[in-house]
Amino acid sequence: MRSVTASHLRHVALALGLAVVGACNVVVTLDDLSAGTSGGGTTSSSGSTTSSSAGGAGGEGGAGSDGTGGTLEIAECEETADCPDTGSRCIEASCDDGQCVYEAATNNVPIGSQALGDCKSVVCSEGSELTINIVDPFDDGNACTVDTCSNGTAVNDPAAAREPCTVETVSGLCNGSGGCVECVDGDDCDDLASPICQAGACVPLSCQNLAQDGGETDVDCGGNTACQRCAEGAACAQASDCVEKVCDGDVCQPPTCSDGVLNQDETGTDCGGSCDATCEDGTGCADPTDCDSGVCNLGFCATPTCSDGVRNGLETDKDCGGGGCPECLEGYGCKFGSDCVSNTCESGRCVSTCDNGETDAGETDIDCGGPVCTKCPDLRRCGCNTDCTSNVCCPVQEATGPKVCAKNATDCKGAMTICQ
Repeated sequence: MRSVTASHLRHVALALGLAVVGACNVVVTLDDLSAGTSGGGTTSSSGSTTSSSAGGAGGEGGAGSDGTGGTLEIAECEETADCPDTGSRCIEASCDDGQCVYEAATNNVPIGSQALGDCKSVVCSEGSELTINIVDPFDDGNACTVDTCSNGTAVNDPAAAREPCTVETVSGLCNGSGGCVECVDGDDCDDLASPICQAGACVPLSCQNLAQDGGETDVDCGGNTACQRCAEGAACAQASDCVEKVCDGDVCQPPTCSDGVLNQDETGTDCGGSCDATCEDGTGCADPTDCDSGVCNLGFCATPTCSDGVRNGLETDKDCGGGGCPECLEGYGCKFGSDCVSNTCESGRCVSTCDNGETDAGETDIDCGGPVCTKCPDLRRCGCNTDCTSNVCCPVQEATGPKVCAKNATDCKGAMTICQ
């Protein structure tokens, strides 16, 4: 899972009145998250610490009573859509009484983009993203595997031999290797006409008499019989006589990834498994890597979505870009500016609006001020005090003139503008 960049965290921290002590890309458990402190203005999680600027007592832009820091109100709006995007999935904007308000998203709430069955979840914590381990096992659609999570890794171990299983309404027994079969050994065959177990099926004695008889195409295999199918090199009359379903020149042939048949470890015809080709949506799969979409659900390749935690379809990065999904954050892949929250794509990556030489995305002057970028130096345009390094925003030429960042209050020709 991707983490928010350190520079991005600094921008967001400045907007929220927070001080980011360490960048985060950590893996913790749900218990770790629930152990975080509250009310003291500082929380710590596996080496990543975020503290409010004024602790639990709060203050200007730092209410902080729950350790998440305060809020910063800037920019006019009529609705939330008017507020500049912060470029973070864990900083939420809202329009309150005509002003944009930016707050850290609720802690431990998963973001919208999640990979299916990876035993992990990306959640918001103190305004940034954390990857945590959860119980989200990968369901491979196999009745004879046990799907679990182990330390954040999906595990699909074979079920014990003779565990009941059902495949396409046919009941059977797990063979201990991940297969659902009619029998594990002869003890499971109680029909006197088919008393022996051969390749997971109960068959007549003639299928194990070391002779070619009863319509078999080779010794104890093939033909219109209940015997096992024939291995490579054995005689055959048609494809159904062979284990790999390929009969050429009256001989069973080895499987390939271009023989037009579902065989070997393929999950779809000539795709998935050990084949280089991946499978189309709706085709069988055993693993996400079997699929064009990179998403395998209940044994079938799923159609790409903008919330499946995988880069697929027309996306330029995971669940973003490409026109059909939300724009990508800073540092994510892109082809065009329209793929990016910042509307700026350079060398295949979305770059911050805070260094593009323009006044945009809520900035009050070129690459400074607003909810995301660093504060502006003296004499740069500002909207209110928190846009300025000096914390002073006022007209300096004349009382009705434009507001700029001033060195101190004595430079003001008009009233200072304080963020509400």
